[in-house]
Parts: sequence; C-alpha cells; structure tokens
Amino acid sequence: MSKQKDMLKRTIEKEVANILVKDIENIPGFVTVNGVLLSEDGKNVLISISVLEKDKEDAVLKRLQSARDYIRHLLAKRIKTKSLPKIDFVVSKED
Repeated sequence: MSKQKDMLKRTIEKEVANILVKDIENIPGFVTVNGVLLSEDGKNVLISISVLEKDKEDAVLKRLQSARDYIRHLLAKRIKTKSLPKIDFVVSKED
C-alpha cells in the first residue's frame, strides 16, 4: 500500500472514532473503532468496530449504517482528498 493510502486509512480511522464520540447521537452501545480496510482502488472503506455490550451489536450496526452518509459528509469536511471512499461498517468478531 502506498504511503498516501496508508495515511488516508489512519486518518479515516482516527476521524471516524472522533465522529462516533462527538457527532453521532443515539448509538445504543459503547463503540470502538478497531481498524480500517481500504480497497485497492480507494473507492470503498470497511470500518471494523467492536461493541462493549454484545447483545447490542445489531442495533449499533444498524444505527451506524443509517448514519453512513452523514459520517462521510463529516469526514469530507475534515479530510482533504480528491474523493472520499464509500463507508461500510462491520462488527469485529474478536473475543
């Protein structure tokens, strides 16, 4: 992976974590961003999250999926890049 893509990946991870804490309301559980996978073409990003309360994983994922466009909008304000990748979330299954 190029330095530019690696830097974009790290920046997205940091900024999404900040957005989830400060800007997204009504998340039904405590969420941590575990990592970010950027596609080779840079058009898609998969954000891996973990949820403290395992019984709330589905509700949290549903809330984040519904806020995807808003999160991407906030990222676009914070990250200077030609095109921002489309966002998707996945719950990490690490135990």
